[in-house]
Amino acid sequence: VSLGWRISEEEFFKNYANKIDEFKLRGSYGEVGNNATADYQYLSKISLGLNYPFGGAISSGAGQTKSSSPNLIWESASSFNIGFDLSLFNSKLMVSAEYYDRLTDDILISIPVSSIYGLPAPTVNGGSMKNSGFEIETGHRNRIGDKLSYNISFNIGLNENKTIRFPNPSVGSRIYKEEYPWGGFYGYEYAGLYQTDSEVKNHPKVPGAPVQKGDLKF
Repeated sequence: VSLGWRISEEEFFKNYANKIDEFKLRGSYGEVGNNATADYQYLSKISLGLNYPFGGAISSGAGQTKSSSPNLIWESASSFNIGFDLSLFNSKLMVSAEYYDRLTDDILISIPVSSIYGLPAPTVNGGSMKNSGFEIETGHRNRIGDKLSYNISFNIGLNENKTIRFPNPSVGSRIYKEEYPWGGFYGYEYAGLYQTDSEVKNHPKVPGAPVQKGDLKF
């Protein structure tokens, strides 16, 4: 659902019509679902051909080769945004601003499993994340004479991504953990180069990684 209110068309706004060409408030809310995973993830898979020795002979066998997630459901995303559009001085100056908030829940993901688990990692509804931020755009356009026109615009935006829920934290080259960006890169931070023998001797080092002058600091 989306709603917009062109305030500049209201009777009480006519006193500002000589400066403000258009002023519009707008907002929206929506929900979508996503089932982007393989079919039949709620069923275990039994495969034939897993033969085994028994009584001095090879016998036909079968075994489970895929995990199941019997309670699997679609992931969902709900989005909310609010903003305004403003046009001034015969549409020579324009400003548009928007704030948005999007929550993705029951995310479909293969959870980390132990190396001795024996089966591929199952797909589960593994958590939720939030994206929120704002965008602002401003522009100026004008015409000089009959042959020359120009248009200048500037925009800026800020987005924050944060993991809201992840029951089984995973930290490797990427991190899946509450309060961190979803799947963010994770590792040592680069802090310059070793310049002197003294820096090589005194600066903290990565265990098991000998360094010398000219190497990266972490």
